[in-house]
Amino acid sequence: MIDEHPSLRRYETIAVWLIALAGLVLISSRNYLLFHSIAEVFSIVIAGGLFALAWNARRYVSNGYLLFLGVSTLFVAGIDLVHALAFQGLGAFPGHDANLPTQLWIAARYLQSFSLLASLVYLQRRLHLHLTLAAYVAVTTWLLYSIFAGLFPDCYVPGAGLTPFKKASEYIISAILLLVLILLRRQRQHLSPRVYSLISWTIVAIVLSEVTFTLYVEVDSWLNLLGHLLKIAAYAMLYSAVIETTIRRPFELVLRELKQNEDALRDSEAKYRAVVDRTTDGIVVVQDRLVRFSNPGAASMVGFSVHEMVGQPVAALIAEAERDRVMDLYERRMRGEDVPPIYDSALVHRDGHRVDVEVNAGLTEYGGQPADLIFLRDISERVRAEAQAQEAQATLEGILRAAPIGMGMVVDRTFVWTNDTLQRMVGYSADELQGQSARMLYESDDEYARVGEVKYAEVSARGVGSVETRFARRDGSFIEIRLSSAPLHPGQLARGVIFTAQDITEQKALQQRVARQERLAAIGQLAAGIAHDFNNLLTGIMGFGQLLLGNPVLDQPAKEDIGVILSEAQRGARLVQQMMDFAGRSTRFMRIVSISDLLQEIMAFWRRTLPENIAISLQAEPGDNRVRVDPDQIQQMLTNLALNARDAMPEGGRLSVEVASLRLRPGDQPPLPEMGAGAWLRISVSDTGQGLSPEAVAHLYEPFFTTKGLARGTGLGLAQVYGIVRQHEGHIDVNTELGRGTTFTIYLPAEPPTSEPAPPPANPGTEAQGRGETILLVEDEPQVLNVAQRALQSHGYEVLVARDGQEALDLCAQGARFDLVISDMVLPQMGAGALYQALRQRDPHARMLVISGYPEGMAQSDLRAVGVSRYLGKPFTPLELAQAVRQALDEPSP
Repeated sequence: MIDEHPSLRRYETIAVWLIALAGLVLISSRNYLLFHSIAEVFSIVIAGGLFALAWNARRYVSNGYLLFLGVSTLFVAGIDLVHALAFQGLGAFPGHDANLPTQLWIAARYLQSFSLLASLVYLQRRLHLHLTLAAYVAVTTWLLYSIFAGLFPDCYVPGAGLTPFKKASEYIISAILLLVLILLRRQRQHLSPRVYSLISWTIVAIVLSEVTFTLYVEVDSWLNLLGHLLKIAAYAMLYSAVIETTIRRPFELVLRELKQNEDALRDSEAKYRAVVDRTTDGIVVVQDRLVRFSNPGAASMVGFSVHEMVGQPVAALIAEAERDRVMDLYERRMRGEDVPPIYDSALVHRDGHRVDVEVNAGLTEYGGQPADLIFLRDISERVRAEAQAQEAQATLEGILRAAPIGMGMVVDRTFVWTNDTLQRMVGYSADELQGQSARMLYESDDEYARVGEVKYAEVSARGVGSVETRFARRDGSFIEIRLSSAPLHPGQLARGVIFTAQDITEQKALQQRVARQERLAAIGQLAAGIAHDFNNLLTGIMGFGQLLLGNPVLDQPAKEDIGVILSEAQRGARLVQQMMDFAGRSTRFMRIVSISDLLQEIMAFWRRTLPENIAISLQAEPGDNRVRVDPDQIQQMLTNLALNARDAMPEGGRLSVEVASLRLRPGDQPPLPEMGAGAWLRISVSDTGQGLSPEAVAHLYEPFFTTKGLARGTGLGLAQVYGIVRQHEGHIDVNTELGRGTTFTIYLPAEPPTSEPAPPPANPGTEAQGRGETILLVEDEPQVLNVAQRALQSHGYEVLVARDGQEALDLCAQGARFDLVISDMVLPQMGAGALYQALRQRDPHARMLVISGYPEGMAQSDLRAVGVSRYLGKPFTPLELAQAVRQALDEPSP
C-alpha cells in the first residue's frame, strides 16, 4: 500500500473540484438550463451523501451537531430539488414563470440559515432525532404549500427583476449566517480546528452566494452563475467537514484516547504507589507463609526496613500468644473457607515489645498465584486507653455503687458503668445499659445533641457542667433530671466522663404548680382591672338602652334595634364576667342540661358568625348526654375553640363537633392519666387547619401564649377554655400535627340518666318601685351616675348625687337627709368602705348599697369588715338597680 503525503492529497482534491467547476462554467455558456440542472443536482447529491454519512455515524459522534446539519441539509436539498424542477424551461410546472423557482430558492435559504443557527445548540448535547425529523417534515410541507397556494411573497417579476422582498430576504439570510459565524467562533473549542475552518468557510460561501443573488436581473445572468458555483463550493466544504468528523476524526480520537488512557493508568499507578508508601497503616502480601511485599508502614511497625521485611516468615512477626490463631485463619482463608476478614491481633517488634494491630485480610493474586493481602493498623493506643478505662471503671464501681444518687461513666457518650441507683431510676439493668449509647435515655435526637453541646461547653470552660433534661424510662415514662458531669481525667474528655443524675421530677412539678398559681393570680388581678372599666362602660350602655326602650314615643323598629343593642351589651357583660375564669373568680350558675340541645343553639350562632367557607357539622351519639354545667361558660368555651379553628383555616375547611359517652370502670385505662372511674361525656372539636407544633402544644394553655401574633390574638382564649374545664371538674386533651389539623377533646362528668334537664333560672320578680324615699348616689363615672339617677327617679325615688365620698359627707354636713346611700366601691378621694364608716359615726342606722365593676369576691372582701353586706355588680339594668334598692330599704335597720 502506497502512503500519500497529506498535502499532495489535498492538492489533488482541489484540482478535481476546479476541473468540475470549470466544466460547469463551460456548460453554462452553452446551455444555461443544463448548467442549472447539473449544479442543483450536484448540490442535492452532495446533500444526500452528507445526510447518509451523518446518519450512519450518529452512534460514534458524542454530540448532535453534525447529525442535525445532515438532517437539515437533506430537507433543504428537497426544496432545492423542487426549485430545480421548477426552473424556467424545464416545464415541470406549467403555468409558472421564473417567480416560482425564485420563491423556492428563498424558502430553501431561509430554512438553511435558521438550521445553521439552531445547530449550535447541539454542540454539547444529544439530538432528539425523531422529534427533529417530524419538525422538519412539518416546516418543509408548510413552505411548499404556502408557495404553491400563492401565500408566499413574490420574489421575481419578469422584465423588472428581483422584488424588494427577495433582495431584503437575501440580506436577512446573510445577517443570520454572519451571526452564526460569530457564535460558532465563540464555541469553536467543541470542534477540531479543521472542521471549524471548513464550516466557517461554508457559511462565508453561502453569504457570498446570497449577495450575488440580490444583484441579477435575468435568471441566466453571470451573477446567477456565480451564486450557484458558490453554493456548490459551500456544500462541498460542508461535506468535507462531515467526512472529517465521522470518518477520519473518530479514528484519531480512538488513538488519542488510547494514549490518554495509558498515561492516566501510569499516573494512577504512581499516585497509588505514593499512597501505599506514605500511609502509616501497614500493607503486606503473604504467599507461601512468607512476606512477598511490604510497604514502609508495615515494616516500621515491627522495626524492619522494607528490604528486610520482604522474605520474612509471617509467623515470626506474630506475637506468640496470637500466632496459632492467626496462622489458622491464614490457612483457612487460603483454602477458600469463610473466615472473619477483620479482627484484632498483635505483632512482635524487633526489640521484643508487643504491637497491637487491627487486621483486615482478603485473598488476592501476586505473580499470578493466590496470596493473602493484609492491611494492618496500629491500635496500641486504643488498647491502652481501653485498659485504663476498665481500670477506672473498676475503681468507680467500688466507690460509687452504693451512692444514693444516680451515677455513671461514659466514653464517647457510651455507657461503660452505671450504679444501682441510676439503674432503678431508668428501669434498665447494668447489662442493658453497658455498651449502649446514652441516646437511649433521651426523648429525641435534638435533645440528645443539646445536652451534649451544653455539657461539652461547660466542662471545657469550667471543668464541670450541669444541665437539666428528661430521661426516658424503660416503661415509656419520663423523669426530670439534673445532670452534672466532669471528666474522669481533668482536661481529657475523650478518656471518659463521670456524671451524676438527680431526679428532680417532684421539684419541677412543684415549681410548675407554683409558677402557674402565680401566673393565674397575676391574670386575675389584670382581669379584675379590665372588668371594672368594661363594666362601667356596659352599665351606661345597658342603662340608657333600658331607659330608651321605655320611651313611649319610639316606634317598634327603633325598639327592636335597641333590643339588639341591649342583647349584645348583655353578651358583652357575660364575656367580661368570664374573664375571671382563670382565677376562679367567676360566678357559675350550674344546672343540668342536654349537651346536644345546648350544642344545637351554639352551632346556630356559629353558622351566623363564622365564614361561609367553613363547613360546620355535629355528630352526637344517641342516648343520654346530660351534664351539670354553666351553659354560658360552656358556650364561651366551645366558641373559643371555634374561633381558634376559624383562624387556623383562613382558606376555609371543616369544623366538626362530636359528642359521645364514656364509662370508665376501676382498672380501665383512662384516656388521660388524671381521669378516674365513672361516667364521662366526651366532646371533640376538630378542624382541618394548619395544626400546631410540639413547641406550641407545650405552652398551649398558658395565659397570654399565642401562635397568632400580637396583632391577632391575646393568648387568653385557650387559657379560658382550660379554666372553664377545670371549674367543671373536667379534663382536656389535644391531638394535633402541623398541616393535619387539630382536635380538642373535653371530658366532663356525666349526670345519671334519671337526671332531668333543669329549666333556666326564673326571675325572682322582686319589687322595684320606690315609695318616695331619698337616695344619696355617690359615683365618679358621669355616665353611670346619670343612668343610675334617671333609673331611680323613674322608679319613684328622690335622688341626691355626689361625685366622691368627701362630697357626700359635705352634703350630710349641710343637713341633707336620705334613706339609703348607693356608692361606687372605688372613688377618687374616699372609697365606699371609709365613707360608710364616716356615715355610721353620724348615723348608726345608715344603710349602704355598694356598686362596683370589680368582681364580687374582691369587693366583699374589703367591705364586709366594715359592715357593708349589700352589693350590686356592674353592669346592671335600671330594673336590677331599683330591685336592689328596694331590697336594701326593706331590710331591718342595722
